[in-house]
Amino acid sequence: MRFGSVICVAWSELLSFWLLTIFILALPGPDWAFIIGSAASGRALVAAVGGLLAGYWLVILLVAIGVASVVAQLPVVLDLLTIVGAGYLWYLGISLIAKPATYADTPAKQARSARTLFAKGFGVSGLNPKGLLFFLVLLPQFTRVGQKFPLFVQILILGVVFTLNFVPFYLLLGRLSVRVLRGRPNLLRAVSRGSGIAMVLLGTGVAIQRFG
Repeated sequence: MRFGSVICVAWSELLSFWLLTIFILALPGPDWAFIIGSAASGRALVAAVGGLLAGYWLVILLVAIGVASVVAQLPVVLDLLTIVGAGYLWYLGISLIAKPATYADTPAKQARSARTLFAKGFGVSGLNPKGLLFFLVLLPQFTRVGQKFPLFVQILILGVVFTLNFVPFYLLLGRLSVRVLRGRPNLLRAVSRGSGIAMVLLGTGVAIQRFG
């Protein structure tokens, strides 16, 4: 009976976490701006989502092994991470404003675009101090000491649940963006520049929240 109750608690917490991540993903932020701005790359959308996911998994692993809690206690490290993360969002935003996205025409161009978008996506999620603090605060709330699995494994399981929501949501967002923007070069440029402006504003918000 006791084992059954533990399983019920675990499943209820996984369900709660799953619903919470859906709500969080639905809130526009740097990920949205990056995915919409990358939608013009067509096939490279998978690489963009993969880069974001790789960055988030780096953060999840840091939380699981306890490094994130140490970093959170060092204000200088968080300050530096904020500066780098905000600067990176400004760089991506200004790049989109100055050079709006266009559809990749050749396989070679698509391959280069895929590599670039993966790296950029990794930076957007992996260098975001708010993401680090978010997972550091959120993930432990859905774990329990004394369960069948150690805390490290429980956090990794929560990371898998996050992934199951994250990947289809952003692929769908990107595909919808492609469908809306394809064949509309003026709208594509406007949306691309709008995503760039959003990234600059979000980077400024990250910096103000930390230093303001």
